[in-house]
Amino acid sequence: MKKYVLLLILPILFVMASCEDFIEIDQPDVVEQDQNFEDLQTVRSSIMGIYSVFAGTVESQFLAGEVRADLVNATPGANYFIREFNTSSFSPSNPYISPKPYYKIIVNANEILGQIDKTLSSGAIDTSEYYGLRGELLSMRAWANLEMLKMYGKCKYITSPMDEMGTSTGGYLEKDSVLSLILNDLEEADTLYVGVNKAEWERVRISRFYINVLLGEAYLEKGMFRKAADKFFEVIRKGDDRFGPAGTDVAYYHKFKLTSKFANDNWKKIFYKNWLGVGAYEEYLFYIGFSSQYDQTNKLQDWTASSHGSYQVKPSDWITGQLNDLDDPYRGMGVSIKKDWDHNLIINKYNISRAAGIGDAGLIVNRAAKVHLMLAECYNRLGETDSALMIINKGIDLGSGYSTLGVRGRVALPAITPADTIVDEALVNWVEDLILDESARELAFEGNRWYDLVRIATRRNDPAVLADRVAKKFPIDKQEEMREKFMDPANWYIPIFE
Repeated sequence: MKKYVLLLILPILFVMASCEDFIEIDQPDVVEQDQNFEDLQTVRSSIMGIYSVFAGTVESQFLAGEVRADLVNATPGANYFIREFNTSSFSPSNPYISPKPYYKIIVNANEILGQIDKTLSSGAIDTSEYYGLRGELLSMRAWANLEMLKMYGKCKYITSPMDEMGTSTGGYLEKDSVLSLILNDLEEADTLYVGVNKAEWERVRISRFYINVLLGEAYLEKGMFRKAADKFFEVIRKGDDRFGPAGTDVAYYHKFKLTSKFANDNWKKIFYKNWLGVGAYEEYLFYIGFSSQYDQTNKLQDWTASSHGSYQVKPSDWITGQLNDLDDPYRGMGVSIKKDWDHNLIINKYNISRAAGIGDAGLIVNRAAKVHLMLAECYNRLGETDSALMIINKGIDLGSGYSTLGVRGRVALPAITPADTIVDEALVNWVEDLILDESARELAFEGNRWYDLVRIATRRNDPAVLADRVAKKFPIDKQEEMREKFMDPANWYIPIFE
């Protein structure tokens, strides 16, 4: 069967047409595949095309990571599919539970991985260019598999083009096996990938920084806390030759450190529409962007807005109580959440500085504050409780004259410390609960919450960590029923209907 590569401009899209139902997309304009990988530029164009496929994951990332969890509730007017996410009760017809967008990324990455070997052999690219391309493609494949693993609890780890495998080849692998394969890809990528040379591109492509974050996340999922901490700290500090010769590229030394750039009233600028203009490259690790100018839109603004939106979801009572004017003035009311003219509570992060109904709010997949909180989680489990608390509160000394403000310190909140009577395992759990609460306030509605709850509940072998928190968002007469449901870890993952 002849294979084709699809190239469209503004925006660039790239999908492989094949005989597999779950990756077929009908498009009118194609060029033959053999014509597409003749030189470095065409390979790069195809890789950029894969990034446009990431856009197809944004809505499912938000629904799976937030609407299932304790910070978001469905409104009375929510449609059937969003109500399914709210209660984690899914039907095969729900369009947002399909793994297709993630497999599109994987299959396309695999296809180009196979083709660049030929491109290298032909002399069209040199060895250093080949290594860079391979490192980026391996990272894309690892990212998609890690997202599916968190969402479904299992996945097929496909490493060959689909037309060589067929739909029935290869079974689903469980968590530990998939994590080992993800780590294999990322560890190889970490040795190969130099990255892009412009700060703005590093936010919308998998950069050398984000590879280290992905490695840290995979290590954290496996309970390898020291390795995870080392990767997170490497990104935050960024002071060795791994990220460029010491003393050069001075602006980069402010990246990912939670400095005054977004302190206090400037915190809300992290979510501004003109994120490049306000310097969010110092905060963002990976961002999936959209532009209404090129008809690139999604439903995040529509779902969360009441004016010029369908208002499908809203903040839960618990997070609304946490993000009040008195206790969290810079991240709370009017910023992460707000009230509209009719006093409806809305999720505001996807509406800040945006015209009503424009629909091009992007998704911050990972940013500096999340890395700091994951580092605190690692230190806590390594017995370094003081360091974990410093990261949460007033920051840590990075050496060489650099330090951080801390997650709470950046928004002028007082330090939180445990009572002297809390010790040993109780202290570890207390700090872990604090990290969960602070992550909720800092990262609310950004697609992380459900996975944070699952990770910590699994680590403690205590389903109540998740069940107690999520059940409280439901009406009182439903809370016990929902708590009982979520006490079973089998209900923590979205089913794959085949």
